[in-house]
Amino acid sequence: MKRVIVLGSTGIVGQQALEVIKGSGERLKVVGLSARASYSLLLQQAKAFRPRYLYYQPGQDTGGLSSEGTEYLLPEEMVKEPDVDVVVVARAGLGALTPTLEAIRAGKEVVLANTEAMVAAGQVIMAEVRARGGQLHLVESEPAALMRCLLGEKSQPLSMVVTSSWGPYRAVALHRTPRIGGPEVLGYPVRRLNQKRAIDAATLMNKGFQVIQIHHLFGIPYERIHVIGHPQDVVRGVVQFADGGVKAVLGSPDPRFWIRHALLEGSDEGGLSIPPVALENLRELGFSPLNESQFPSFQVALEAGRRGGTFPAVLNAADEVAISLFLTNQIGFREVHKVIRAALERHQGVSDPSVEDIFGADAWAREFVSRQVPE
Repeated sequence: MKRVIVLGSTGIVGQQALEVIKGSGERLKVVGLSARASYSLLLQQAKAFRPRYLYYQPGQDTGGLSSEGTEYLLPEEMVKEPDVDVVVVARAGLGALTPTLEAIRAGKEVVLANTEAMVAAGQVIMAEVRARGGQLHLVESEPAALMRCLLGEKSQPLSMVVTSSWGPYRAVALHRTPRIGGPEVLGYPVRRLNQKRAIDAATLMNKGFQVIQIHHLFGIPYERIHVIGHPQDVVRGVVQFADGGVKAVLGSPDPRFWIRHALLEGSDEGGLSIPPVALENLRELGFSPLNESQFPSFQVALEAGRRGGTFPAVLNAADEVAISLFLTNQIGFREVHKVIRAALERHQGVSDPSVEDIFGADAWAREFVSRQVPE
């Protein structure tokens, strides 16, 4: 039995992780939960799973969480406890970086469902994973699919391919729209996303983030990571091998599928009804090359990734603030990538950053971009 703690248990992915754990029978057991919001939901989860360790954000009345045998610990302390085997990091934001690193240093298996930490600090995270011989799984479907492609392979990967189901087919329409606002950008035909993620999908910044994560996770050069258009949204990732073979993973984008794969090591157990891809219903699988000139945000992301060090942290923070400015009508859609690029051009990077350098770059970028609103 694996003993699991879930950081960010009241968020969407955290709830999905608990759903997987609940359906696993006796293979998985919750021993810790932490949350920064939705106290009533955390209380329900605590009653259902009876974890030994709990955390809720300070300044709140947590008396209802107190019970015999329960310890109230900070997440970065909780992950180091000896009776913890796996840490699911479902907490959003760069604040998840510290407990993630502490979990790796403590020799825990980490299931990371946090894009910000891996983009901003992938260099630091993977250095710790290699130093400790740790296990790190990403929940995002594209990197997770590529990892699955590598299972059992002796041949070395030559290149890796991720697909985009939406961006390439909306780019021309968006660029021809005289004045682009939130409603034009936020329509997403395949699966529902929150506002920030929908805009990242429209600009293809999300694919830039994925390329950065893949580079760090697998140690593969940027020039051997490719993004192609794929409107059917069925193929999650493709690996081309040195022996001439090509392997693709088709599957659901549902995070529960990938959480289950990480926690149960590929077992189909888990009490989930996630339908497999119905090949008989696929009339075609279409692919198209990416015209990078239509996606300046994607280009900016690749530039930041190649520069490395603290530049990806600036990219991550600048993108978040720029999108907030766009959604509040303080800058236009076409200014989003411009203010991100301006932040990268002004940043004095650190090539081999510490955790403090990462947080410093994040804070600097947020302050810089917030001042880029036209008078």
